[in-house]
Amino acid sequence: MKFPSYADLRRHIQIAAICFAAYLFVGGYAIYSLTDLELKRSLIGPFIGSSTLAFSAIWASWFAYHAMVQQRITAGLNASLNFILTTELDADFISAKLAWAKWIGSQPTGIPGLLARAHYGTASAEDRSDATKIRTFFNNFELVALGISQGILDREFYSLWQKTSFVTVWNNAAPTVGVIRGLAQNDKVYQEWEKLARTWAPLTNRQLVHPPEYATGQLVDIAGLIRPPQQPKVPPSGEQVVQDPEPAP
Repeated sequence: MKFPSYADLRRHIQIAAICFAAYLFVGGYAIYSLTDLELKRSLIGPFIGSSTLAFSAIWASWFAYHAMVQQRITAGLNASLNFILTTELDADFISAKLAWAKWIGSQPTGIPGLLARAHYGTASAEDRSDATKIRTFFNNFELVALGISQGILDREFYSLWQKTSFVTVWNNAAPTVGVIRGLAQNDKVYQEWEKLARTWAPLTNRQLVHPPEYATGQLVDIAGLIRPPQQPKVPPSGEQVVQDPEPAP
């Protein structure tokens, strides 16, 4: 079951208020235009009673709406603060952050190759561990972006905390994200992170870096693997293929 958003609730309350105003105008004018005084007196009481009831319902709805919005804001702030504190003190995240800092500080252009070698199984044990940690580091940003897009985390609060580093890390990670997407053959990987970074990039005076697209052959080259040479085709009968002689110079 999908519940209406706060924007939908506000719009419904506004429509109800407009309908109530129209009811007051039309009903009041209709009663005022009556020439039968006895009928007019008999309708004034019910009209005032129904108007008061409708006004009370709309006012209660508007008050409840603002209370829910405030509660949602408070819950988002608490969730954001708890998430930040938990993440910053988490041993696995600290280790992942250190692995990223080590590679981005010494071999920033080698991170795509690191992830590619880990995927093809040619990386050393230490490099495989670093590749896993870097993916964990990336996953944290994707989780934050997803939480903000779903209204679980507070956008403004998190923007004040990590807006600049959020975009900076994305720009440094974009080539690696391109490799990860190519290896997974899925251009949706880390798309929430990319969307939020695109929104925040102008606020940090930074140009967003877009992940490149790689073909399989390029990914093999990035991993530093040697492509196997092409073998000549042999007919089913077992006869050898006679290759054309090279043309004379």
